[in-house]
Amino acid sequence: MWECVMEALKSYDVNLEAGEDELIIFNRNNGNKMYIYRDKHYEEDLEFISFIVGFSTQHRHYDVLEDAAEYAKEIIEDRVLPLELYRKGRPGAGGDIPKEVFENLTIEALMQMMGYNREIIYSYDEYECHSWSGKYDTGRRKVSDLPSIMSLS
Repeated sequence: MWECVMEALKSYDVNLEAGEDELIIFNRNNGNKMYIYRDKHYEEDLEFISFIVGFSTQHRHYDVLEDAAEYAKEIIEDRVLPLELYRKGRPGAGGDIPKEVFENLTIEALMQMMGYNREIIYSYDEYECHSWSGKYDTGRRKVSDLPSIMSLS
């Protein structure tokens, strides 16, 4: 079942471990792991299968395995970075952010990415980004230290 993912990832520096309902992708350089799970659910007499790609603090759902493989490649290439917002030390909201946005991260970029207004963004104390390579890992940082385009004008 995992052949299309294995084919898509064969040129990357990863090890793959396939099970019946999950594929684990190991980064040979730093020990990071990514998972792709096959999820079955039922509605009445119909079986539905979806795929969940998880890395770090974030995950995404896909109906098509090839789409899940493409997202895994985006993570491996550091094109998208999982981002988590924390409130009083506890995870509160998150998503992934394109590397180009991360490199110039502002309060307004977070507002747009998360779909939250300024007041909600500032209600979080900290944020943290992760990357497959480790190059863009931030550790926890204060949201209030992010620049705001409004204050730069």
